Amino acid sequence: MKKGDVIDLSIEALNARGQGVGRHAERTVFVDRSIPEERLQVEVVDVSAGYARARIIAVIQPSPHRTRPFCPVFQECGGCSLQHIAYERQLRLKTEILREKLSTVASLESSHTPVIHSAIGLFPPRRYRNKAQLPFGRRKGRVVCGLYAAASHAIVTTPRCGIQQPVIDTIKDEVVRFVNDEGIEPFDERTGSGLLRYLVVRMAARTGEVMVTLVVNGERIPAKDRLVRRLTTGVPEVKSIYLNINPARTNVVLGPCSELIFGSPVITDRLGALAFELSPHSFYQINPRQTERLYAKTLELARLTGRETVIDLFCGIGTISLFLAERARAVYGIEVVERAVEDARRNAARGGLSHVEFIAGPAASTLPALEERGIAADVIVVDPPRKGCDIPLVNAMSAMSPQRIVYISCNPNSLARDLDILRHRGYALREAWPVDMFPHTAHIETVARLERIASPNERAHRPQPGAESP
Repeated sequence: MKKGDVIDLSIEALNARGQGVGRHAERTVFVDRSIPEERLQVEVVDVSAGYARARIIAVIQPSPHRTRPFCPVFQECGGCSLQHIAYERQLRLKTEILREKLSTVASLESSHTPVIHSAIGLFPPRRYRNKAQLPFGRRKGRVVCGLYAAASHAIVTTPRCGIQQPVIDTIKDEVVRFVNDEGIEPFDERTGSGLLRYLVVRMAARTGEVMVTLVVNGERIPAKDRLVRRLTTGVPEVKSIYLNINPARTNVVLGPCSELIFGSPVITDRLGALAFELSPHSFYQINPRQTERLYAKTLELARLTGRETVIDLFCGIGTISLFLAERARAVYGIEVVERAVEDARRNAARGGLSHVEFIAGPAASTLPALEERGIAADVIVVDPPRKGCDIPLVNAMSAMSPQRIVYISCNPNSLARDLDILRHRGYALREAWPVDMFPHTAHIETVARLERIASPNERAHRPQPGAESP
């Protein structure tokens, strides 16, 4: 097989990146925007040692689940990759992917098989994103703002994005007209010149309040007062406007310093009965309807009676911690980002929740420090980044011997790896729930319940995996 070959290919499965997977000439072939059970004519675009990538030339035998994408730039945009698949089928495929990833994570009790539930979907699966980070660029002599094309930093523009809140597009249009009227240059990644890097818009779904952040390669923006007047007049929901300073040659969107140029330093949103203050740097889930379902399922799997001490790792601004506090005797939230911990403390104070304590520090070293204070966890909730937990953190969690661990993951690969390590530490996976936080994309969010089935002494005599970082 070589680049440029045209072949017939049957798609057998969908991988965790949303690509169709087939086999040809003893080689695995990945094809974007394909569906299991389809037969395709494809052109090979790249060949590596064990696999190849190909693009569709013709769909010879389409899947009955193939549907017309609702986005006019679906083929170019790197945002959604599954719009060509009927939504109910997306949910089943994501469930199958999770079940396959967790199939090797067996319980230490031979009589028990973990239950991998069907994905919890969002209906209708549109207009769910309450935040967007939109890069600036130049096209045909004008400044544009949109999303990156797939596998590229070329900017794709569309009048309306079907998965974003409509107010995001309204603000984008106002800002684009402003910067073109004022002649403000976009940032050029190749040269490091130009001012405008990103437009970041966050909407509080329950209150309707909107925060706008302009990320700039400098310390000021021309005609600032005219920008403020234009945005606040055209979009009265805007309650806060920031200028974020990011001169670094990096793909990180936000720089460390933000200057408030209009309105309130925070906007307020609600999840359930709880209120949360959001700043430009706050981590906050982008799908409010599914977030409430995810947190409700987390609370259910924690199985709290009101007598437990709970430790919430990677707690961010305290959203999950405060949900858990409704049914726990005490909650300790741990987060390495000090600014997020400050937000979490304010959010707890707003809710009058005095039995919640937030601590700034790395989770792996903070857990032993809590034990030294005489604090023992009945339940640990952990919501790590995509890379999952490292070995020191897994060791610290299992050394505390909680009865239950509730693991929230955005990456089935690292989840499966960490669950297998915890299995060797005496914890059995009982159930897992995929929650579709990002419809029409390949992302899979999961919340899993693990139960302790071995005492610390019993675990000491079990074979342990190596101490290398996973």
